[in-house]
Amino acid sequence: MAAVADAIERARPGLERAGATVELVAPAAATARLDRDAVARIVGNLLDNAEKYARGAADRTITVSVAEVDGAVEIAVRDRGPGLPAALRRGRFQAFRRAAGDDAPPGLGLGLALSGALATAMGGGLLPRTVSPGAELVLRLPTA
Repeated sequence: MAAVADAIERARPGLERAGATVELVAPAAATARLDRDAVARIVGNLLDNAEKYARGAADRTITVSVAEVDGAVEIAVRDRGPGLPAALRRGRFQAFRRAAGDDAPPGLGLGLALSGALATAMGGGLLPRTVSPGAELVLRLPTA
């Protein structure tokens, strides 16, 4: 999916400077109804979060996967960090709500709230998926 690949390439230099690597696993044929700029913003936010919250991880690989699942296209961004504590999952997509304490990386807690709103505006959604180790956030969009 070209929109996702382009977003990754824009973010790659900054991610590599921060010590993270990013890999894309995507079939060439996956197509979704989307706003290219909105997908770029969402994927950029998810990559930024993956890098920030997994800084202490031994494996700094961020995997972005694209798959067609049940009539939708899922774009998943996964890190290998400490993951998202269950107690913080509920409000994670609310503005100014952050998933870490005082020692967290800087930020206002707006990235996921904005990303969730953009996903909804495209007829999709943004949700966390339980993985171990790490965290995975999934952008789900209707197929084209």
